[in-house]
Amino acid sequence: MNASHRMPCRGASALPLLATLLLAVLLPGGAALAQDETLFDAVLLDRLGLLELPRTGARSLALGGSGVAWTEDLQSLTLNPAGLTGIGRIETQLGFRRLQSSQLVTYFGNSREQAPASTSLDAMGVAYPFPTYRGSLVAAVGVFRRFDPTMEMLWEGVNAYDGDSETYSLQLEGGLMGIVGGFGVALAPTTDVGLSIEYLHGGLDLFSRFDYQHADSVTLYRDLSEDHYDLRGWRAHLGLQARPREELRIGIRISSPAMLNIDGESRWRELDILGEVGEQVGSGFYVFAEKLRLPYQVAAGAALHLGPVALSAELEYVDWNQTRLSGRRLSDLELRAALAETVNQHYGIELGPSGWPVRIYAGYSRLQEPLRFLESGEFVGGLAILKELDVALARSALSGGFGLFLSENILLEAGYSREHGVRRTRPETSGAVDLRQETTRSRALVTFSYRF
Repeated sequence: MNASHRMPCRGASALPLLATLLLAVLLPGGAALAQDETLFDAVLLDRLGLLELPRTGARSLALGGSGVAWTEDLQSLTLNPAGLTGIGRIETQLGFRRLQSSQLVTYFGNSREQAPASTSLDAMGVAYPFPTYRGSLVAAVGVFRRFDPTMEMLWEGVNAYDGDSETYSLQLEGGLMGIVGGFGVALAPTTDVGLSIEYLHGGLDLFSRFDYQHADSVTLYRDLSEDHYDLRGWRAHLGLQARPREELRIGIRISSPAMLNIDGESRWRELDILGEVGEQVGSGFYVFAEKLRLPYQVAAGAALHLGPVALSAELEYVDWNQTRLSGRRLSDLELRAALAETVNQHYGIELGPSGWPVRIYAGYSRLQEPLRFLESGEFVGGLAILKELDVALARSALSGGFGLFLSENILLEAGYSREHGVRRTRPETSGAVDLRQETTRSRALVTFSYRF
């Protein structure tokens, strides 16, 4: 195999731009079969964190990600805008988050681990209830962090298919924020509706380095890439909450497709290194513009209050196969979809005895994996191919937290979740696995609320 197999940007201008970038940046193996080009786009969207559903609000996080049926604070803007009607006084909110994502990557039997961490703003906003003759009308506006893209990955090993020694590293930085405005209104004593409009914007920076050396060569080949993405777009949330019985609440939220414009640039360099001397043998610069359509979401749930105990359950449906990149469906020529529909499960329990200034939260969630293919070290005719996921197609998370009334006006809430999942390529008949990714993600959210 010569170096041109490893630098797919040569002669690749006919490929979709994001696919071309992915081949240059993300794969530990080079070019792609043309029929699978949009499968590589799907892997890139996964790398950028755009296939993750956002998790905001300490209480919702602690209750396993639920909230569509019981939410009654500023987090309602994104969880269920109908819950804004539960705000009886002017409310302000400020929240922070800390994320640590451990990536244990095993490449052809050799394991390496990275554990980056980041701290950032989670949410801030204000809600204002308007006096009405009947029911309630509450308007609110807020800023929320919508994605957690901070990631570092590192793997190395000997590629079993061509005998090359390979080392690959990736670093992703940045974020995507949502500016949300909306209102909730009481249609009847037991029925509330709400609507919010969200403007998404942010930037992502992707850095990668891929070193490889043939078994019969003394030259080290190195590919370097730096990419920047600017994202902006819109999404709407429509919500309903009802109380058919005093102790029972039900809720539903429908989120419209997110329409995102992605603009950016990519730079790459190819080096041949002999000993300590490096020679640049190739370079490139690309400016690109794409339109991404992420699918609609539907969440439905119920909350049951039994004295000091409240139980909540929620199902969240997303058909990721409806994702479109500049009008293209993400599949190969055999119509194998790169992404699948998912149904996420969220369960929570809250303990708050009457008269106590503290509430205790605990929860569990099961999150299905939308991505169906992973990058592989396998080559066919010198070209890298993707492999289907073998295990697992879902991640699980345990969570907990508390809410503490510091005064009649101030509420402090804290939530923590620990999520774990494993993905790997389908093994060969020999039992060998090209790539295995084990991810453990920890989130901690702290939210302060003040009601005037």
